[in-house]
Amino acid sequence: LYVMPYSRIRSEFRSVLGIDPGGQLTRDDLEEALRNAALWAELPMWALAQD
Repeated sequence: LYVMPYSRIRSEFRSVLGIDPGGQLTRDDLEEALRNAALWAELPMWALAQD
Protein backbone atom coordinates (compact mmCIF):
# COMPACT_ATOMS: atom_id res chain seq x y z
CA LEU A 1 0.00 0.00 0.00
CA TYR A 2 1.53 3.30 -1.07
CA VAL A 3 0.50 6.46 0.72
CA MET A 4 1.39 9.65 -1.13
CA PRO A 5 2.61 12.38 1.22
CA TYR A 6 0.25 15.32 1.45
CA SER A 7 3.08 17.71 0.56
CA ARG A 8 3.60 15.85 -2.70
CA ILE A 9 -0.10 15.95 -3.52
CA ARG A 10 -0.07 19.67 -2.76
CA SER A 11 3.02 20.33 -4.89
CA GLU A 12 1.68 18.28 -7.81
CA PHE A 13 -1.66 20.06 -7.56
CA ARG A 14 0.13 23.42 -7.65
CA SER A 15 2.24 22.32 -10.62
CA VAL A 16 -0.89 21.20 -12.48
CA LEU A 17 -2.29 24.68 -11.94
CA GLY A 18 1.00 26.22 -13.07
CA ILE A 19 1.59 27.88 -9.72
CA ASP A 20 5.18 28.46 -8.70
CA PRO A 21 6.01 27.26 -5.18
CA GLY A 22 5.34 30.20 -2.91
CA GLY A 23 3.46 31.96 -5.69
CA GLN A 24 0.19 33.79 -5.27
CA LEU A 25 -3.10 32.18 -6.25
CA THR A 26 -4.98 34.19 -8.84
CA ARG A 27 -8.72 34.16 -9.44
CA ASP A 28 -8.18 31.96 -12.51
CA ASP A 29 -6.11 29.53 -10.44
CA LEU A 30 -8.90 29.29 -7.88
CA GLU A 31 -11.55 28.76 -10.55
CA GLU A 32 -9.51 25.96 -12.12
CA ALA A 33 -8.99 24.44 -8.69
CA LEU A 34 -12.75 24.43 -8.17
CA ARG A 35 -13.28 22.76 -11.54
CA ASN A 36 -10.81 20.05 -10.52
CA ALA A 37 -12.13 19.70 -6.98
CA ALA A 38 -14.43 16.80 -7.84
CA LEU A 39 -11.46 14.68 -8.90
CA TRP A 40 -9.53 15.53 -5.73
CA ALA A 41 -12.58 14.84 -3.56
CA GLU A 42 -12.52 11.25 -4.80
CA LEU A 43 -9.07 10.66 -3.28
CA PRO A 44 -9.32 8.23 -0.36
CA MET A 45 -8.49 9.79 2.98
CA TRP A 46 -5.39 7.63 3.45
CA ALA A 47 -3.93 9.25 0.32
CA LEU A 48 -3.88 12.54 2.20
CA ALA A 49 -1.70 11.20 5.02
CA GLN A 50 0.83 13.67 6.35
CA ASP A 51 4.52 13.18 5.58
